[in-house]
Parts: sequence; structure tokens; C-alpha cells
Amino acid sequence: MPKEEMMQTAAILPLAQIADNAGGHLSDLPLTAHLPIALALVAGFLLWLVGGRLIKPAFATLGFVVGGMLGFLLLPIVAPQNILELPSPYAGMIFGGLSGLIVAIVVFRLALGIASAGALALMGMLCGLAFVQFQPISHADDATANALATDAGTIDTPALDALRRTIAD
Repeated sequence: MPKEEMMQTAAILPLAQIADNAGGHLSDLPLTAHLPIALALVAGFLLWLVGGRLIKPAFATLGFVVGGMLGFLLLPIVAPQNILELPSPYAGMIFGGLSGLIVAIVVFRLALGIASAGALALMGMLCGLAFVQFQPISHADDATANALATDAGTIDTPALDALRRTIAD
């Protein structure tokens, strides 16, 4: 057996043992432990299928609820006891809910853009980390080596010294 094939077999063997052990332990768990995971999987699949139609109403509902809660809590602090013959917490809940609904609808596209940008930035970072993990930089190019040998020759730091030793080898 060639050396490369032996190394691949040695790397796969522990993974197979881990998979066998995990399979045995997972099957010992009761159904109640598997049920939340299965429900989350089904919910994720449904959101993947019809999430585009649900996200704007869900965002508007969230704005309505948060605005209503803030109005219920904050309006009694700054307003009189009754507003239009309604107790101020309930008037605040109505006003805050409608204000939150309007703000949520107006800010929806901005929030969606920010969330998408964050998700794509995270994906880019993870792809970059995966690339560096599987394609490590083995040595510095000639321009970096020349710059370290001439310009940074007066700087004494352990990191630069280690880099110089790596380039020299």
C-alpha cells in the first residue's frame, strides 16, 4: 500500500470510529430529544420554501408588537392619566403599535439589506478561512522576502525574526 493511501486510511479510521460511537449514542436518546430537532428541520425547510412571502408580514407584526410594548410602558411616564377617555397605557399601546407598524414597513428594505450584507460578509470570511485552511501559504514571495531583508532589518521583534528564519529556510 502506498504511503499516501496509508495516510488517508489512517485519517479516515478515527472518523469512522467517531461516527459509529455517535450513532450508537444517538439511537439511545428518547424520542423527545429528537422531536425538537425534527421540528426545527421542518420549520427551516418551510421557511426556505415560502419564507419570501412570510418575512414582510412577520417583520410588520414584530414592529407592531414591539411598538405596542414600548408605547404601553413609556407613554404613562410622560402623558396624563387618561388620553381620549382611555387609560394612558392602552392609548400608548395603540399609538405605539401603529407607529411601530409604520416604522417596520418603512425600514423593512434597509433591515433586509443590512441582514443580507452581514450574512454575505460572514460567508466570505468563512470561505476565506476555509481556503487558507486547505491551501496554506507555504512561503512568502520574493518581494516580501526582499522587503523583510532590507526595510525591516532594523526592527527587532520575535515575529519578524521567526518570519525571517522561515524565509531563509
